[in-house]
Amino acid sequence: MARKVLGEVSLSSPYNMAIRNSLKGQELFETFLHECLHTILPDWEEQAVDETSEDIAKAFYQLFDINIKRKERKNAKHKPK
Repeated sequence: MARKVLGEVSLSSPYNMAIRNSLKGQELFETFLHECLHTILPDWEEQAVDETSEDIAKAFYQLFDINIKRKERKNAKHKPK
């Protein structure tokens, strides 16, 4: 089964991350956390990364009044599909 790719990150320094432009709010935050987990825990299975990033994002949204917005970037080198 093919997964819809929401983000990607290179696993070598410097880490380059790309996240789908259409994502907003909690989904954007969760995808950002997901890609960060890949960089710090590269040996984790995808399911563990999925579950952990989802749990952290949910906890933040339950505990804090946050509004995640993407900054406008000039000269972005890579845009996710």
